[in-house]
Amino acid sequence: MKAQEVLTHFQSLARRTRVVVRVCVVAVSLIASRQAAIAFIEITEQPKNTFVSILSTATFSISARVVGEPGAVPKFQWQRLESGQVEWADIPGANSSSYTTPSLVKCVQNDILFQCKVSHAEESVLSNFAILGVYADCSPPYLVNASSGSGLEKVVLSFSRFMDPNSALDIFNYSITKVTDTNGFSMGSVSHVEFVDPEQ
Repeated sequence: MKAQEVLTHFQSLARRTRVVVRVCVVAVSLIASRQAAIAFIEITEQPKNTFVSILSTATFSISARVVGEPGAVPKFQWQRLESGQVEWADIPGANSSSYTTPSLVKCVQNDILFQCKVSHAEESVLSNFAILGVYADCSPPYLVNASSGSGLEKVVLSFSRFMDPNSALDIFNYSITKVTDTNGFSMGSVSHVEFVDPEQ
């Protein structure tokens, strides 16, 4: 084989090799793109409605995973929507799979909605919303009437609703401004509290 023929042979072989390498690189890129394209977020456990007593906290949880991309971990961002609002607001620092509220001290914190935004790469999905219910006595009883019993030995109080015995029978929950009748009898403190049957 002449030198020119040898050179031509190797040039042709080199061109074929480059084509094979390029084809392999393109194939690997297509496979990677296809794997990325089929990866998606799946929420396996939605947040649940939570009902708690006032002065306590509430915890919402979610479970999610990235399907089609082993080892991938989704990101979380909890959001809330209060009564009267139209847009969900991100909760600062609420970036884990669970969120615990601060202590609930207001009656207006009832019926707030919570949801979680789960994201990975350029994809994001929203969970179902969950309702926060707060058990609270936001309408305290009020005094309807106060009248004297026999003389000034007794004062009868009527309230707008049934009273809790533990608080209603506590003498330290009452105070009386010193009063004096025409006979000089005076009463200025509470020494005893008892329930009176309203039918009597």
